[in-house]
Amino acid sequence: MCVVQKKQELARKVAETEERRKAEEQARQQRLADEQRRADNNRRKQMEEAEAMKKEAAIMAKEIEKRQKEYIEKQKLKHRLEMEKLRTPGTPGRCLLVTEPTYMADGFQHLNSDEDEEPEDRPVPNWSTSKVFIFCGELRDSCDNKLMHVMKKVTLNLCISTANR
Repeated sequence: MCVVQKKQELARKVAETEERRKAEEQARQQRLADEQRRADNNRRKQMEEAEAMKKEAAIMAKEIEKRQKEYIEKQKLKHRLEMEKLRTPGTPGRCLLVTEPTYMADGFQHLNSDEDEEPEDRPVPNWSTSKVFIFCGELRDSCDNKLMHVMKKVTLNLCISTANR
């Protein structure tokens, strides 16, 4: 009976070893399947994130383009309004940016020192209704050059002092 017991013992050990090997193989297969599933899930998440990033980038690009268009439209409107203001003659409530050409009284006579001709009489601008300028214009016709020079200084000082008030 010893031999039979030994054979049974050996068969039992072989069966246990085979069972253990099968269990280890099954556990290894399970681990591989779990790892594969996790890898697939990670890949899917990355692809979803990439898609979301693409969509977000597209939305941001559209938003940027929209804001650029709005900015350009605002600039065009602003330019159009400025041009309208330039063309509009002194309407109440609007400022007139471009005024009529103005002439200095005896303008630039010192620059043309090589010419000995009398300076032209230029018209008094419409906006200039100051009594000082009218008085200066009358004096120009009746005074000599020295007096005129003194009057220019006085007029300039008067204009500066009234402008500072």
